[in-house]
Amino acid sequence: MILRDSRSMRKLGRFRQGNLRLMFAYTGRVPDRWCTVTVTDEQGRRHSLDVQACSTYDAAHLYVAHSKTHGGHLPIPSVATVFEVVTAGRVYRVEGAALQRWILRRREDWERAEGIPVQAAADALIADSSWG
Repeated sequence: MILRDSRSMRKLGRFRQGNLRLMFAYTGRVPDRWCTVTVTDEQGRRHSLDVQACSTYDAAHLYVAHSKTHGGHLPIPSVATVFEVVTAGRVYRVEGAALQRWILRRREDWERAEGIPVQAAADALIADSSWG
C-alpha cells in the first residue's frame, strides 16, 4: 500500500481534472443518448416518447417538435407543462417555461451564426398559441 501526502494528492487531483477538461474540449459535443420523455395530460394519463438527445432540454424540445408535427396521440405541451426526462436510470424534470427560454436562446445562437434576424423567429415562437 502506497501512502501519499495531501500535497501530492492535490497535485494528482489537479492533473486528473485538467485531463478531464481537455477530454471534453477535444470531443466538442456530448454524444446523443436515448431518453424517454413523459408528459401527463389533463386526465392524469402519461404519454411517453423515446428520443435520442444530447441534453434533457434537447429531449424535451424533441418531444415538443414531435407532438406538433406527428401529434395524434400526444398532448400538445404548453409553458405550464412539466416534462419528465429519464436517461441512464436518472429522472430529470424540465419546466415548460424554462424550456421555452432555452429554445429562444438556442435559436438566437443558431440565427446569429447563420445571419437570420433573431427578432422575427422569437416573435413567431411567442405568437404560437400552445406556448403562450
